[in-house]
Amino acid sequence: MKVNLEKLAHCTAHLNEQLLEDTLYEVALTELQNDAPEHITMARALAAADGDTKQAALQYPQLRVVRLKAELKQYKKDARSKTVERSVKRISFEIGGLVKDVFDFIDPTTDSLKNKKTSFDKAFLWDDD
Repeated sequence: MKVNLEKLAHCTAHLNEQLLEDTLYEVALTELQNDAPEHITMARALAAADGDTKQAALQYPQLRVVRLKAELKQYKKDARSKTVERSVKRISFEIGGLVKDVFDFIDPTTDSLKNKKTSFDKAFLWDDD
């Protein structure tokens, strides 16, 4: 059973630490009840229990909560990074256009002059020749 981190992060965003932990324990117990434990966590539980499956099942929820907290933290960090990256790209695009406009104003090239029509040009219908 693969946990949907996006949905889990969204559903637990408003919870305090205790309620978050309780929710994550519920996820871990549901995985065990459905015989679908997360493989890495179960491997750690088996290693800690020296291969005893009953002991591993007892240790699994605690280890799974630790892993889920780490996964949620990483998910939130990645989400923030993507938000910042999108903002930087948008700002860079806007600044790039502004810089071009400033340079065209300071030293207009013939191409930019040909493409720009002033209201004066349009009013008197001057030709491009």
